[in-house]
Amino acid sequence: MDEALIAQTVRDAKSRVVLCIPGFGDVVGAAVIEAHQRLPVGQLLIVVDGTDKAARLGYGHFDAVFQVLQAGVPMRLEQGLRLGVLVADEQGWCFATPPLLVDATMEQATAPNALALNPSQIQPTLSALGYVPPTPKVEPPHAAAKKPEVADKAENATSTEAPTSAETDDLRTIGRVVATIEALQPVQEKLRINPPQAFDVARKVQVFNSLVDFVEIEMTGTQLAHQKVSLPSKLLSVADDATRKRLTTSFSLISPQAKIADKSKELRQVLDAIRKKYTHSVAPYGVVALRTDREPLRQAIERVAAQVKAYSEEIKKELGKEIDNSRKQLVESFLPALVKKPPKDLEFELVYGGTDKPIKEQVRDWINDQLDKCFPAVDSLLQDMEVRLVIKSVTYEMLKEPKFQKLVRDAYPKMDWNKPFEEFSAAPSLVQATLGY
Repeated sequence: MDEALIAQTVRDAKSRVVLCIPGFGDVVGAAVIEAHQRLPVGQLLIVVDGTDKAARLGYGHFDAVFQVLQAGVPMRLEQGLRLGVLVADEQGWCFATPPLLVDATMEQATAPNALALNPSQIQPTLSALGYVPPTPKVEPPHAAAKKPEVADKAENATSTEAPTSAETDDLRTIGRVVATIEALQPVQEKLRINPPQAFDVARKVQVFNSLVDFVEIEMTGTQLAHQKVSLPSKLLSVADDATRKRLTTSFSLISPQAKIADKSKELRQVLDAIRKKYTHSVAPYGVVALRTDREPLRQAIERVAAQVKAYSEEIKKELGKEIDNSRKQLVESFLPALVKKPPKDLEFELVYGGTDKPIKEQVRDWINDQLDKCFPAVDSLLQDMEVRLVIKSVTYEMLKEPKFQKLVRDAYPKMDWNKPFEEFSAAPSLVQATLGY
């Protein structure tokens, strides 16, 4: 059961059509509008999902649904609807409606996806959808006598009367909300502003997403030997204020000779080995890894992350000592020059009593106050230590570039890329057309 068969069944129907479906496309939409113009009043009932979520998943094309509603076709809404039911005259079917985003069944069915309903199943199904068969319309005897010519023309015709809304609403459990232009206009606008990707192309992209991923692997905070602090310019004994404002300098937080950084080098080497084993660079696009390696890669990264955490706990005390030694080294380096020539900031901050210069301990305290503002706390450094793995999907823009295709082939020469690349290249980009009616 696909859109072509649904449309043909609707066109062939003589007395009634009830279609319950998440959404539909142009072919079904045109058939429904034709049936609306042909069938008696009350003998056409359509129930759809009617949300932008269903449209983005590929349950039909919302433009077709909206145009059918604009044509005056009675329509009901049932959010989350995912199964289909079609009743035409005395026959009925229930069928699966996989979204076009993942399956092309509704475009062209190549395998069974429907079951025929027997008469005992059709009636309760119609009742659940709120359809009530019309009742014969009885003309008063005097009306027939007054219009003999009309009676002659309708001698062989059956006059029926559509059920009232109250009668059907009492039975309806699916599609209790009436679809209106006002209710669906916002959905139409959302899809206009941010339309779904063409589903045929999206399916081809999924082929690649099942084969290869973009990955980002990053270790941060472990290169302690490279950690630097920016020193305040007021610590630099420069006579010219303008020059001092322009002058900045940095200081290595950890001594290059400190053994505390040796373990971090080992961790980076382990991470580099993981990158070499599981990933390939496809510059300038990024780094890729096979989907089949996703779980082994994730487990390897988790093991390194556990080692990084243990390392941060191990070096906490030693790191604090290294930072204290660096501070002491700076204080002793700055102290003589600042005692000899105190900066103006220091002169304003201190009260000297009977002397015109600050004493050595006052200068030392002032230097430590300045370093407090730029030296990080040990805990903040350790919190920055982490290993991150970010996995991203291949995009349509990447796949359509021949350069990217070549780089992927070169990265994995033993894999057969011909079929997925050929399928992607053959995927047309469909444009929703206006229904012809």
